[in-house]
Amino acid sequence: MNLDGTGSTDPEGSALTYAWDLDDDGQYDDSTASKPTVTFTTAGTHTVRLRVTDAALATGTASRPILVDDALPTPVIDTPATGLTWKVGDTISFTGHATDGQGAALPASALTWSLVLQHCPSNCHPHGIGSWSGVAGASVAAPDHDFPSYLELTLTATDASNRQASTTLRLDPRTVDLTFQSNPTGLSLIVGTQSEAATPFTRTVIVGSNQGVTAGSPQTLSGTTYVFGSWSDGGAATHTIVAPATSTTYTANYVLAPPGTTSYLSDLAYTVTSNGWGPAEKDKSNGEAAAGDGKPITLNGTVYAKGLGVHAVSDIRYTMSNCTSFTASVGVDDEVVSTRGSIVFQVWLDGVVAYDSGTMTGATATRAVSVNTSGKTALRLVVAVGPGGIDYGHGDWADAKLTCG
Repeated sequence: MNLDGTGSTDPEGSALTYAWDLDDDGQYDDSTASKPTVTFTTAGTHTVRLRVTDAALATGTASRPILVDDALPTPVIDTPATGLTWKVGDTISFTGHATDGQGAALPASALTWSLVLQHCPSNCHPHGIGSWSGVAGASVAAPDHDFPSYLELTLTATDASNRQASTTLRLDPRTVDLTFQSNPTGLSLIVGTQSEAATPFTRTVIVGSNQGVTAGSPQTLSGTTYVFGSWSDGGAATHTIVAPATSTTYTANYVLAPPGTTSYLSDLAYTVTSNGWGPAEKDKSNGEAAAGDGKPITLNGTVYAKGLGVHAVSDIRYTMSNCTSFTASVGVDDEVVSTRGSIVFQVWLDGVVAYDSGTMTGATATRAVSVNTSGKTALRLVVAVGPGGIDYGHGDWADAKLTCG
């Protein structure tokens, strides 16, 4: 703390000397400066004293109590109340206040809010929803996100000495169990961002959340091939449902596949998938490490609506029954510059290589693949690393199709 005694005066105008008591012991022996500095190491009230002396040795004294406080401010979230639950789209309003270490109210300008969604598929990780500064309250629409997840509302108060303290309120969502069946039972469905699973199964989701559902077609079960017929809610093979407030069952109905049915592999359920960078993408290029971050599949300027986007080393496998042919167009996706990429496409049937593209780079022309699959049951699509190394190994199985029946 900086002190200043230069406001002292002498009636005759003579010069003054200064003596300070800065340790509250009654002795003016701590400083002779006119503007000393003192540091208090403990909280509480400390008294500083000044004695001035003029040329005639006349003296005068003055003292002042100084309050030293190390107490942090106290923020309080007034609303919402603990235990509030929410569904997607709900308006969540919040208010709060704070006091400083002496109990005096702090203004709204001293308050800062943040709202974070913690997504916890295994280990929790945060997604920022919003922040607000200088207000005693605000409101926000509850977000749409995968479950398990919850919201954390944090109020931070800053006092006049720039000391801060925070308090956090956890807000859990309202959830519902959705059950998924197929007819016949045992076929695979995809719900949300999770991998396909054999029916029946149940997913717990947040009420009001959007859930993409896909009934892959065709599918083979116990040697019989089926194609999609209808969903119990009337939706297309791939469509989005809004999670209702009460538990609901959704059934995908299948029918026997007619002879010669051709299906895109991106609409089918694979049995094994591995990928060198992020997940393999359906109907998108590989993109980066996150799911769904790819671009439209593009090979040498031609855009394909369907296909698989991967990164070396990748391995995608399918089970076949009564299938006669596999076709695709392959190459390094245009998201890689022409001087990059070095990969090899391979088609394996029942453990034997049936097609090998040779090394392809970003400058290689698109190659057509056509493989006879008659009598085979295991289809394996591999993209291996070429002699140029693994970097930029973005490969596309564009327009990949399987004909069965």
